[in-house]
Amino acid sequence: DITETKAAQVSVKKVGMLFSQLFQNSPMAVVMLDERGTVVEINQGFEKLFGYTNEELKGKGLNPYIVPDELEAEGNDLNSLISSYQVIRIETVRRNKKGELISVILYGVPVHMDDRTIGIFGVYVDITERKKVEE
Repeated sequence: DITETKAAQVSVKKVGMLFSQLFQNSPMAVVMLDERGTVVEINQGFEKLFGYTNEELKGKGLNPYIVPDELEAEGNDLNSLISSYQVIRIETVRRNKKGELISVILYGVPVHMDDRTIGIFGVYVDITERKKVEE
């Protein structure tokens, strides 16, 4: 029945549009990584917070760009945790394109399909001002 096929196509298109709009318009910095940890896409919030464009990061590892040298081991550990099915939440520091340090809460969320990790979402919440007030 062609009616059911059309309805399914519309439903898939709608879900795709809803996800795309949520991803792109989120006020938080969001990066989508593939299962190897390379950048698939970043949203506008990520561009605003870190100063990099999607073209600059797409297909590359994220850590060399935003993880400070002294936290390199932490960045590698997080990639390992996330790819082993664990959702993580940590307060840490990242570096923007200008070299400035930014205090963030980082959420790492693995995406699974058929019992394997197919991608990772990294969500960064800027808490720099809160940290300044606390100090």
